Amino acid sequence: PTTIALDHVEQLGPDREAIAREKAGIFRVGRPAVISEFDPPDTLLREVERIGAVPVRAGKHYRFEAASPAWVWSDESEAIELPVPGLEAPAQMANAAAAIAALRALVPALPIPNEAMARGLSDVRLAGRMQRIAGPVEIVLDVAHNPQAAQQLALWLQQHRARGATLAVFAGLADKDVANEVAALMGRIDIWHLAGLSGQGARGQTVESLWAKIGSLLSRSLVIRHVDVATALAEARRSAQAGDRIVVFGSFHTVGEALAALDAG
Repeated sequence: PTTIALDHVEQLGPDREAIAREKAGIFRVGRPAVISEFDPPDTLLREVERIGAVPVRAGKHYRFEAASPAWVWSDESEAIELPVPGLEAPAQMANAAAAIAALRALVPALPIPNEAMARGLSDVRLAGRMQRIAGPVEIVLDVAHNPQAAQQLALWLQQHRARGATLAVFAGLADKDVANEVAALMGRIDIWHLAGLSGQGARGQTVESLWAKIGSLLSRSLVIRHVDVATALAEARRSAQAGDRIVVFGSFHTVGEALAALDAG
């Protein structure tokens, strides 16, 4: 039950239609196929039919809506009031709704009490997924590494504005669409700290290589370039003032190096 984003195009295909066809390879005849997109690619729906899976579609077979301070998931048989997911991204309610649809499809083989689902939603935490580290300067770490995920991060920043400036620590792999990742955050970042990613073989890139791909987008922004993520994060923390926020994103490797630097003090 995932959305169809433009990522891993070398393996999955150049567009959403091709990627949807590849992802549909997990479907099985006679088994539920949870589709969390309201408007999925036609290729996905055709594969569901060809394989003989049983579609469970958002907006058709199950629904969800905000009902502050909670939200409601429903299908044709019941409505369940649930707490807001512990994970912060704006898409997490849709993700949680798809997960609940998948769990409901397992009944009666694997019945999950509603109370257990509510507790799981409230308690769930995932390092590097909109992970917030409180302090005079808040640090937010997110592994957003494609344009769709970067758009989610931008929306979250819009909904949760910092009192002061927002500083980005950004590094991305050479085979990722770093230009559109950065474009998604334009207007949300005040100062950019760019970094290289080494030790990743051919997928790694220097900060100079990164700059060559995104420099034109940031020509009117305040940009500081660093050799690696640890150095970029250290400088961002040194220069930040109380009330500012540092956002680390661009790759699992970017967040991993940042967390290691934070752990090391």
